Amino acid sequence: MTRAYESTYNFHIGMARARFLHQAIYNWPTVATALEDFIANNEVTEETLAPISPQIKALAGIEYLLFKSDVTTTNQEFVDNAKRRDYLKYSSSFLISQADRLLNIWAEDGEDYANTFINSNATGIDGSFNLFFNGLYNSIDTGKVTKIGKPAGLENSPNSNPDIVQAPYSGQSLALLM
Repeated sequence: MTRAYESTYNFHIGMARARFLHQAIYNWPTVATALEDFIANNEVTEETLAPISPQIKALAGIEYLLFKSDVTTTNQEFVDNAKRRDYLKYSSSFLISQADRLLNIWAEDGEDYANTFINSNATGIDGSFNLFFNGLYNSIDTGKVTKIGKPAGLENSPNSNPDIVQAPYSGQSLALLM
């Protein structure tokens, strides 16, 4: 699911970007201690999950829940802990709702931003070409700085920190660059 989402990243422009859907869907890295603390110390319902950061409940949080351990351990954690299962269920529901919001922005039977984008006569920064070019540039810059540079210790730090790669638990970080 992360790779499918990543293929849409260049199109988080215009209305989608203004609504910060890229952060609601995949704000990484996740904060595993906050996620575990929430499960341990709270009732896990859709209502209690609603106000917490997408960083611990959308794609990054789901990746952590599913891939932080080997399959046997992960399965046992879900079998043994109803709150953990509920957290995954409500996080998945949240993710689906954010994906639906993104689709609605672009869809013809939604807000139809695709038609607005294609038929725009705007020039300068608000023009479709500029928006798309900036979306591509943002994707390249995010890859260079945030996905590679910061974990490698090349951006404002002399130390590498592999814990902040995009998808440390699933091992998909490199694939998400392509």
